[in-house]
Amino acid sequence: MPSDASSAAWIQPERNGKWGTVGNIVPAGFEAYARVLHPATTAEGEPRRWEEIAVELGRQMHPLVQWHALVGLAGPDELPGPEWPGSPETGFLDVEILKPLCALLRGHTERAEECYFGLWAGWTMMETVSYPEGTEPPPETFEPRPWSGDDIPGPRFDLRPGSGREYALLRGPLGAAVALAESHELGTGSPALIWPADRAWFLATDIDYDSTLIGGSAELVDAILGADELEAWRIRPDDSLAADADAINRP
Repeated sequence: MPSDASSAAWIQPERNGKWGTVGNIVPAGFEAYARVLHPATTAEGEPRRWEEIAVELGRQMHPLVQWHALVGLAGPDELPGPEWPGSPETGFLDVEILKPLCALLRGHTERAEECYFGLWAGWTMMETVSYPEGTEPPPETFEPRPWSGDDIPGPRFDLRPGSGREYALLRGPLGAAVALAESHELGTGSPALIWPADRAWFLATDIDYDSTLIGGSAELVDAILGADELEAWRIRPDDSLAADADAINRP
């Protein structure tokens, strides 16, 4: 575990500071950038690609597509009707997407065994609460409780003071990203930020986004776009992913 957050000090100066843009989340200077869409789900919990939904609804896929615009909602806070599939997860990457993504990332750094992970400090822990059999809610359910100061180990760093982007910094092999996502011990979901010690690439899943952004080499981005397991688009640092950025799919 790092003794301090100095290993994350390079990130803040490399951001463009433009609200809503890719470069406000992923540092500048990478050769190429990709956006990996988090899958939607059916009522049965089966993953669905955005492209499938677009075809069904007669909408258009493009690099800056927004889920709410794709399904005809006025804004991201409008609740969808029962006819829509489950909305993509916001703020963390499903482990079934994280696994193939990490497999690709591993081949594009010489320091896969020394990576850094930023865990968003705002996640809540989950405690099991038992109820008598036959009563409501179900016998096993989960209730959130706020973090206490020692729940997430590691020094803290804040990328955007005042915006709720404080992270705990951990260090370990790239495979630890999947282990963290699969473990409920910390209740954090997937790491919000991942980068190797050689800074060959940078992955960010912002808490407000239903997609994950990666900066890296052109070869890495080509590999991400060509991976069958991933639904991804090529993007640029100045591209906006704000709620009103989808100018093609209007309600």
